[in-house]
Amino acid sequence: MFRVVTADGENSSRWPYRNFTRLPFNVNGGAGGSASLVLTSCAYGGKGEETNTEMFLLRGGVDCNHFAATSVFRDHEGHFGPENKFITTEDGTLILNGLFGHNFTRVFSNVGKYSNLRDGRLVENATKLPLKVNCGGGLTIILCSGIHSDKMVNAVYMVRSGFKDNKFKSKLLAGDDVFEFYVEAEFAHVKNIKESRYAVFHNRDNLEGAENHCFVSQTQAYNGKDANVLCEKVADNASFLVLCSSSNGTEDVTGAALYWLAVHDGKIVTAKELSRNVHKLVTDGDTWSFEIVNGRLLVTGLDGPNRYGLLSNQPASTTQLMASLQQSSCLLSGEKTKVSGYVTVTEKGFSGNVGRRSKVQIQLNDKTAIVVTEEKLKQEGDIWTFSHQWTKEELSVGCHVVRVFALRPHVHSEYISPLLRFVSKCIF
Repeated sequence: MFRVVTADGENSSRWPYRNFTRLPFNVNGGAGGSASLVLTSCAYGGKGEETNTEMFLLRGGVDCNHFAATSVFRDHEGHFGPENKFITTEDGTLILNGLFGHNFTRVFSNVGKYSNLRDGRLVENATKLPLKVNCGGGLTIILCSGIHSDKMVNAVYMVRSGFKDNKFKSKLLAGDDVFEFYVEAEFAHVKNIKESRYAVFHNRDNLEGAENHCFVSQTQAYNGKDANVLCEKVADNASFLVLCSSSNGTEDVTGAALYWLAVHDGKIVTAKELSRNVHKLVTDGDTWSFEIVNGRLLVTGLDGPNRYGLLSNQPASTTQLMASLQQSSCLLSGEKTKVSGYVTVTEKGFSGNVGRRSKVQIQLNDKTAIVVTEEKLKQEGDIWTFSHQWTKEELSVGCHVVRVFALRPHVHSEYISPLLRFVSKCIF
């Protein structure tokens, strides 16, 4: 059985104090950056409808805690609308700075180690959804498809749940606005439609009913210009959300985008960009494109490392979900597994190790301070160690950022990849 990985947070505070929710998600995506949907909800009042919700597209940089957030959807009822901001800890851990009240947050990311997207629920040819609306507030993505008036229809809706009195509200985010939602016995329902399929992605771990899984995937490409497979077999009628990210250099030179795809008769009829967040050095044109070839959904992106996350309303078996997470290899080197290591930095110097024999480059405040050749590494069991004492020229009063890279040759080219593995801060 596959393991579901989620990046969830919950916290509450009384009026008028802001609410800070620490999330098990890091904005430093490494090569390829990251693209994530952050779903927030807040219940703050005495009435069942007094809730607010917001969904963000979050772009994560390569390193150095660079990130940016764009609001994609927001909805509220009552006195207060959503007032959400983000900050990070020193190591890049994401923190929601939200409104007073009871806050719930979930991150759906194209980085599998933080959120592998496998907590969605699929409902086929039924009207009852696994979403209980009296849940203390929540935000839900629902991917829909079916037959309406003898035509294939697709849509993606956002649903804001109240916390009592059966209060909820649905809004179309993209597609055909023919799906009607209502409440019965505290659960959300959809009016009957032929050959219906619904994928439900909620911002809390409280969906009820049978765990029927929808197909999701998380993949990556050494070069986005090469077509990458998102889905091996596309259904005749389906809806997809695709999270795309790309990096071109280091730090914050990244791009992120969210797309919605509608498929009729096995062909893409709509590929709509719902949101974009890119660095000024990344092209501002239509960055990612999609096509279906021999039943396979392909994506093509930018030069350099790209990363993808896909949500769908297609059914999936456990075997398919175990095979659709393909991010174990290193994007910068093309090697099947990533280089691991550790570094310790003090005011006297630094020491560390790498899991493979490699040149090691140390940067002090974005400038190369030392390159440790392979000959100077010392082997200790399965690791290679290195160390350095700061010189008088390198020492100065203040806070310094020390970054350590393992320099590896790319297995698919002659390019030498600087693989960022460790970032540390030191005060001299």
